Amino acid sequence: MRSGNLLVERSNKSQSTNVLTMTTISNFPVSAFPHNSLNSCKGIIRDRSQYLGELTVEEIGEELLSQGVTDVIRFQIKKNGNIIKLNTYLLTFRTPTPPPSITLCCFGISVDMFIPNPIRCQKFGHGSKQCRGKQRCFKCSDEGHEGTNCNFI
Repeated sequence: MRSGNLLVERSNKSQSTNVLTMTTISNFPVSAFPHNSLNSCKGIIRDRSQYLGELTVEEIGEELLSQGVTDVIRFQIKKNGNIIKLNTYLLTFRTPTPPPSITLCCFGISVDMFIPNPIRCQKFGHGSKQCRGKQRCFKCSDEGHEGTNCNFI
C-alpha cells in the first residue's frame, strides 16, 4: 500500500488467526491488525412496526453486540423547527457484508445494504476524485457535511 503497509487477504478464519498472531517474517519484526474499513459494513433496518421506538440507540447497540453490530445511528429529520426521530436505523457490522436479518427483542428484522450518496461539491460535471473543492451537502449546499447527517428540511 502507499503507506508502506502490506495488505493481506485471507480466505478462512484459521489463516486470519495465523496472520494476526505473527510477530516476525524472515526475522523482521511485524505487527498485524485487522483492516477497519475492509472488515466492516453498514446496513439499514426499518422498524415499520415501531417496536424499537422506546429503546435508546445505546440499548439497541447492547442487544445487537452479539450479532456483530458495533454502532447504531437513528435517522432523524428537522421539520418546522422540531426534530423528529424516524424508525430507520443505520447499523455498523464488524463483517465485510451485512447479515440478511437480525433478531432484536424477539423480532426478526431484515437488514438492507447501506449505499451512501456520492460525495459531491455541487459543481456541474465534477466527480469526487477530480474535484479539488470542499465537500458540500446535497440537501443544503453547506460545506463540511454530507446529506446523510443534514438537518435541513
